[in-house]
Parts: sequence; C-alpha cells; structure tokens
Amino acid sequence: MVNTPPPTPCLPQNEPDANRRADSLNLQRQAYRYDYQYLPPLVLMESVPAAENFSLQYITERLAATAELPANMLAVKVKSFLDPLDELQDYEDFFAIIPLPKIAKVYQTNDAFAEQRLSGANPLACIIHEDFGKSSKALARSSSSDLAEKQSVF
Repeated sequence: MVNTPPPTPCLPQNEPDANRRADSLNLQRQAYRYDYQYLPPLVLMESVPAAENFSLQYITERLAATAELPANMLAVKVKSFLDPLDELQDYEDFFAIIPLPKIAKVYQTNDAFAEQRLSGANPLACIIHEDFGKSSKALARSSSSDLAEKQSVF
C-alpha cells in the first residue's frame, strides 16, 4: 500500500488538477442537495446522505437515554392533575423519575443567563405570533428598517 500525502489546499484558480476538483464538486453537489423554499430564509437539506446518518450505536444510546421519558410524563400527569403550575417549584415536579437538569439549580445566575442568551434559539427559526398584527409572510416582505423597528418591540 502506497501512502500518498493529502492534497495541499489551494484556491480554485490555483488547483493543479481542475478536472479532478470539478468531478469531486459535482459528486458532492449530487449527495448534498439543499431546499431553499421549505423554510425561508433558512436553507435545509433535502435528505441526509447515507454516509452522514447516525450509527446504530448512537441510535441505541439515544433510545436508552430516553426510555424513561414516557414513565416520567405519566407520573407528572398524575401528580399535576389537580395541582396546576403556579410556582417555579412546579417546574422541578416535572422530573418525577428522570434527574433534574443541572441548569435548574443555577439558571438565575448571571453566567447561566448569559450562556442561555448566547446559545439560545435561532432567531431566524422563531415564528412571530399572529397577535403581532402581520403574518410571517407579510413581515418577510417588509423593508429592513420596518423590520428592525418591529423587532425592537421584542
């Protein structure tokens, strides 16, 4: 077996074998197709190539990790049937069987708040509530300044 060194990275215009690069790009484009219309302005993959799918080991580990969820949900429904959520302590009651997340003990600290703000929801995937007065499609057609003005409300 011959050990060939990996190709040296270069800009497309400096590629020593342009045909090989073009063939490689075409194969990748066939494997990774994107859908630009499903949830604009986000770009999503049409399907995941087989080589990128989760392994059987990973799927097994996830199933084992979530096996207690149905029992926990049932325990919470039974416990909270007559006792509605009315305090923050009631959040901890949702963890009747599964362990309480570590963040539950420190979520009110400045560090936890900053981390949640920085790694929070993708703002492009958030849906604007209909009470806002415009549908999401109409809002998408709004001008940038109009959009910035509306977002300042949040």
